[in-house]
Amino acid sequence: MEIPGYQIEEKISQGGMAQVYRAVQESLERTVAIKVLSPVFVDAPEFTQRFLNEGRMLASVAHSNVITIHDIRVAGTVHYIAMEFVDGGGLRGRMRHGLEVGMAVDYLRTLASALEVAHRKEIVHRDLKPSNVLFRSDGTLLLSDFGIAKELNRESDLTVTGSAIGSPHYLSPEQARGMDVDARADIYSLGILFYEMLTGSKPFVGDSDFDTIMLHVSADVPALPDALSPFQAVIEKMSAKEADARYEDVGVAISALDAAFVDWQANFGDEALTRRANANVVSAPASVAHETRSKTPGAAGIAAAVVIVGALGWWLTRDEAGPVADPAPAELPR
Repeated sequence: MEIPGYQIEEKISQGGMAQVYRAVQESLERTVAIKVLSPVFVDAPEFTQRFLNEGRMLASVAHSNVITIHDIRVAGTVHYIAMEFVDGGGLRGRMRHGLEVGMAVDYLRTLASALEVAHRKEIVHRDLKPSNVLFRSDGTLLLSDFGIAKELNRESDLTVTGSAIGSPHYLSPEQARGMDVDARADIYSLGILFYEMLTGSKPFVGDSDFDTIMLHVSADVPALPDALSPFQAVIEKMSAKEADARYEDVGVAISALDAAFVDWQANFGDEALTRRANANVVSAPASVAHETRSKTPGAAGIAAAVVIVGALGWWLTRDEAGPVADPAPAELPR
């Protein structure tokens, strides 16, 4: 493959919708990541527009913790986004080794700060997950992959009407139902991500994607270990099933987080307790999802949304292709 002005060096990740290459931008002699839309989608306006909108939305969110976009172009039939090359790995790898509580809180604050700027521009990310949180080599956290983000001021959402879209383990209940979303969907996903950063475990894990989604719709967030209990109320409010029950914006959520962190420091701030206590954490049981299939109002509608997702393809949001070189493939965002 050839792209004018760039010397392609190697493919670094592959997803269902795009591939990412490491390349050199010849004019500036700098290493970049180039995300290229898969050729099978170039004749599908919905996908080409979604792809190019990702770059434009990323470029519009001017924040030091949002990945930098260098160029968005269509060269012949090649649709591509050139962005900074990130070689510091991703959040998933850091969580595998355990995060100190203070670090998890700092990461959440940073993500919230980046999202606050996006939300002011009426952009909802809709796909917050560890593989979309990257790090520069100097440790700077970066939010990436706005591939399924929604602009609230646009009439067209570029999705299948009534379909759920997002990643099953971090999906808000309203996304699961295929409903309209706003910034509070990101707050929900932040709460789920924070739980995992603290404990090393996802709060909801079903036997299948459908069961996991049903847990998001119906199950309570599992209790944190005692040593992390000051954060329980914050996570529960961030991840409330109804959007109206959540914090009204990420700024309010972070204020509550800061208060909980002060409480935690006062009661559990010993360094011996600062690493995750995942030995005592149990995800919500998959049996809850099975039990609520027939009991949850709208379960049939949720099932229909998941069927549509199957047709559209969960692979559109899989963690497979992103602007980062990482020794662990699971770190690569789509």
